[in-house]
Amino acid sequence: MNDEKHQKAVMQAKGFRAADNLLNGLYKTTHYRTYHSYHKALAFSSKILILAFLLELVFCK
Repeated sequence: MNDEKHQKAVMQAKGFRAADNLLNGLYKTTHYRTYHSYHKALAFSSKILILAFLLELVFCK
């Protein structure tokens, strides 16, 4: 019985850590330390959007 409670607590802790990591990742993607890092992220996202548009043109006829 005690082992089941321990396993449940471990799984909950893993869930909390996963949620915390996700929230930290989202925060870091939208809060930039420098103006240069903002421009690098903007250039990367522009390339991703262009790639998505091109893939849509190729595969969704």
